[in-house]
Amino acid sequence: MTAAASGDAVDEFQHVRFLIDHLPEDLTAEQRACAEDFIKKRSRMFSKSEFDIGRTDILHHRVDTGNHVPHFEQLRRHPTTQLPVIDRHVEEMLQHDVIEPAASPWCSIVVMVHKHDGTMRFCLDCSKTNQLIKKDKFLLPRIDTCLDTLNGC
Repeated sequence: MTAAASGDAVDEFQHVRFLIDHLPEDLTAEQRACAEDFIKKRSRMFSKSEFDIGRTDILHHRVDTGNHVPHFEQLRRHPTTQLPVIDRHVEEMLQHDVIEPAASPWCSIVVMVHKHDGTMRFCLDCSKTNQLIKKDKFLLPRIDTCLDTLNGC
């Protein structure tokens, strides 16, 4: 007997359940059904886990650093209680193919940040590297111009 036949079926929309459950209260039943259908039809677009980040080979990105020499920061000393947490995060990201081993002359430091639930968030401080990146210069359209082109749709 399958899980679906036994009544123990896993909700295929569990990862978007929060969105559905938190739709605005003032929606009519018809609007709510339409919004729920919209979310469910596009549920594959939403991440199912913290490592489900998606990839594309449509566009290749290159960061232009001009003539700057690579920026390398020395490792920062972390409290010994954070070292296993850092190692666990790195190991999980390696296992889920989020990162890969590299021998790059560029290096930014790891920063562990406390989340509201008391756990630690693994972050990289790329602020010094970001200062070396050549900025693209292009104008964004004004929002009122964009809205006017919709002509009330």
